Amino acid sequence: MRKRQGTVHGRWTAVATASLLGLVACSAGNGPSSSSTGGSGKGDANVVVVADGGGSYHDSQVKTTYEPCAKDLGIKVTSTSYDYTIGPIRAQVNGAKQWDVVSLGNPMDPKLEEELLQPIDYNVVQQAGLPEDAKLKYQVVYVYFAWVPTYRTDKFSGDKPQSWADVWDVKRFPGPRGLLNYPIGTLEIALMADGVPYDQLYPLDLDRAFRKLDELRNNGKVVWYNSGAEQAQQVANGIVSVSAAWNGRITQVKGEGVPADFTMNGALLQGTSWGVLKTAPHPETAMKFIECATSPAVGAADTIDFVGNAPANLDAFKDMPADVADGVPSNPKFKDTIAGTVDWAWWGKNFDTIYQRWQDWYAK
Repeated sequence: MRKRQGTVHGRWTAVATASLLGLVACSAGNGPSSSSTGGSGKGDANVVVVADGGGSYHDSQVKTTYEPCAKDLGIKVTSTSYDYTIGPIRAQVNGAKQWDVVSLGNPMDPKLEEELLQPIDYNVVQQAGLPEDAKLKYQVVYVYFAWVPTYRTDKFSGDKPQSWADVWDVKRFPGPRGLLNYPIGTLEIALMADGVPYDQLYPLDLDRAFRKLDELRNNGKVVWYNSGAEQAQQVANGIVSVSAAWNGRITQVKGEGVPADFTMNGALLQGTSWGVLKTAPHPETAMKFIECATSPAVGAADTIDFVGNAPANLDAFKDMPADVADGVPSNPKFKDTIAGTVDWAWWGKNFDTIYQRWQDWYAK
């Protein structure tokens, strides 16, 4: 049986400021944690130190990734947690120099990547099932979650919202809308609701996106959320009729008996990646760990254990039960249904400017 997640790890949330730490949903109120597993740990070549977002997802990673990779590689995997902001990463590079591998949930400016990370060695990381857009210069996407049009099934007796345009259609589908108070994902959704096809999204037409958001905000239809927990609560309590939500959160509340559902039509995938710090004490072992951690077997185990996860490695679906695979948005069967993935490289170059504009717009 698939374990119900306590949260969908909001692993992508606070690049520039600690004020967004409430979005780091994977922590779920849990403090930093650490664990050690694997082989003898004798000698530097047999050790790798991994930092992730903590909480229930950390516990899942220990079972599905750290322990199996430690065994397969004959190494010792030590894991710790951080808040997905840049500060702790910079402190490691400039000071402690203890971490090897870090889970990254945010776009990063190319200059910052060059400062803090080392290029991925794709002579070592050679998983055939990884799509090309998951293999970045300094990062490897290993798992996705999806933004999906979501609705309360008890609010509509006939047609149900089946697209982002329907999320904006308050005449056919009346009621408040849940939207994330954050630009990544929200701006893309607004543009798709306005008729922009995915292959024409980037570079984002910011003026058009904010005008589309104004349509909902100016008529009082938006209920903003700042975390995965708030998002799920809005839907579960009927505070919103329709939401731009995360597939794992809605799967969770559905499993708890809430009359809610979502469609994969136009789903937007957003990834979490592995990176190796520029000052990693064990860089060769770190690359071998990432090769293992992006494998089909690990991807399948991760998805089965933590509801809402979608593996980047498409070969993982060969190792996954059909009843699980059928609800996973990265499943190739949805390739003509989902819109695509958030362009991490584009956001890395543009995040700071856009985030400031978002704050100014939101404060109006």
